[in-house]
Amino acid sequence: MRLKGIRVYIDVDDVLAETTRAIHALASSLFGHRVEFEQMVEFDLAQSLKLDGTEHAQLWQAIHEAEFLESLPPLPHAVATTQLWHRAGAQISIVTGRPPSSQSSTLAWLKRVGIPHQGLEIVDKYGRFGDTTIPSKEELAHRDYTWVIEDSSEMALFLSDRTPARVMLIDRPWNRGFSTESTRIQRVHDWLDLERVCSDLATRNAEGR
Repeated sequence: MRLKGIRVYIDVDDVLAETTRAIHALASSLFGHRVEFEQMVEFDLAQSLKLDGTEHAQLWQAIHEAEFLESLPPLPHAVATTQLWHRAGAQISIVTGRPPSSQSSTLAWLKRVGIPHQGLEIVDKYGRFGDTTIPSKEELAHRDYTWVIEDSSEMALFLSDRTPARVMLIDRPWNRGFSTESTRIQRVHDWLDLERVCSDLATRNAEGR
């Protein structure tokens, strides 16, 4: 498989890193077990975990500590697949909506688990930061990504509508209420499924189909 010229956008949390399962475990230890992981059907953590404002603030601080971020396990087969793509010539861009303070921890994690990348970019995907020096999602509309891999249905739909990229949505409880019908978005179950889909796309591209 040759991927020279393929530019890949990959999100971090719940695409590369098994973040929300770790958040669920931490929240259960801090506040008691309230919901199962599969019941976390809202993208908003406070709603999914049934947290009040004080609890959410406490959890938000805890999950952005370096110790938490750097200890996250990668999703199964994410490392092997990204390494395969890198060897095949793909340019891998890591694009995260984490706060700017998490940049060094995120870079350390990528290095520790062995995920190759040409760069890490922090983008204010959800209008949380109030900092005009940080790129907004609108700036992503001008990028020439070939493939986009997200877990956020909001971002998947935005990038599918605004860019020519082929968008893949990793299946998670919080995006299962989103229908990909009548969109160009393809839902994938996991990284093995994703590797199969992208291999097929690369073959079709090489054959000019």
